[in-house]
Amino acid sequence: MQDYPHAWWIGLSYRGSKWEYPFTEDVQVQGVKMLNAWLNHMASKYEAHFESFKGVEPLSKGGRFSTHVVLLSDRFISINDLKKCWKHGFTYVRPYKPTLGGIEYIYKGHLGVQSWKVCSGKGQCRITRKGKVLCKHRQHRETEV
Repeated sequence: MQDYPHAWWIGLSYRGSKWEYPFTEDVQVQGVKMLNAWLNHMASKYEAHFESFKGVEPLSKGGRFSTHVVLLSDRFISINDLKKCWKHGFTYVRPYKPTLGGIEYIYKGHLGVQSWKVCSGKGQCRITRKGKVLCKHRQHRETEV
């Protein structure tokens, strides 16, 4: 939390009949791609760096396809601005409180999704062998991992 002092608990739903149960693995893949594109867009728009913990609804659950994210950021972004950026369905955004067990919820009841740092530049930040993060967007920026 030192490098990423701002954090939110986010639930995203997807609009349209293909997102209703039962859905296929292809729907999950497309949903994760849309989630990642959303994170990349916001990082670029707000010149932020994100660390995320993501999970998707498993195939066995009823209802609609949705994803959940605990999003950490080095920049403050208002909840309203986070909501406005998601154009594919309903968005639930709250300040993240570690004591409520959000990360545990994501990985206990959902399928975990590979996460990585999201950089505001065109590519991902590179981590050196010594653990320093080198940002492509801000050439001189270095942070400890």
